[in-house]
Amino acid sequence: MWIASSSFSTVFEFIKGANYRYWIQEREWGLDVYLSGPWGWAPAFLIASITTVFFLALFHLIPGRKRSIPLMISCGLLALLIGLAGTYLKTSDYLEAEGGGKTPRIFTLGQGRKPNHPEHEAALLSVPAYVGGGAFVGSFLCSGFLLIFGGRSKSGSESGDEEEE
Repeated sequence: MWIASSSFSTVFEFIKGANYRYWIQEREWGLDVYLSGPWGWAPAFLIASITTVFFLALFHLIPGRKRSIPLMISCGLLALLIGLAGTYLKTSDYLEAEGGGKTPRIFTLGQGRKPNHPEHEAALLSVPAYVGGGAFVGSFLCSGFLLIFGGRSKSGSESGDEEEE
C-alpha cells in the first residue's frame, strides 16, 4: 500500500486541529489506550520494557552504557514509529469511512465525555502517537539519567582499584 501525499496531508491537517485538553482532562487514559487496539498496546508494552531495562541498568544488573542505552533508545524509537503509523492508519480509515463507516470503539466504549467535535475525535485517534511519543521522550530521559548518574562500569572500577593500591 503506497501512501498518497493528499491522504497524508488530509490526515495531518485533521490531527493538527486536535483538542488535546479534551483527552488529558476528560477521558480515562488507560481505557483509551486499550481501546486504541494493538497500535496503542505495542507502545505501552515498549514503555514497560524501557522501564525494566532502566531499573536493571540502574542497579547494575546489566551493563548500563554498553547495552541498555542503545536498547532503550531503540525501543523508544520503535514505539514512536508504531504510534505514528497507528495514528495515521486509524485516522485515514476514519476519514475515508466518515460518511457511513463503522464508528471506532474508542468513541463509543471509552469513559468520559463523548467526542462531539472533530477536534475531540482527532485527539482520541491520536492516542497511539501520544503513547509512542511518551515512550520516545522517556527513553531519552532514562538514557540521559544513566549517562549522568550511572556511575562507572565494572571494568572502570577494576582499574580504579589498581590505582588506589
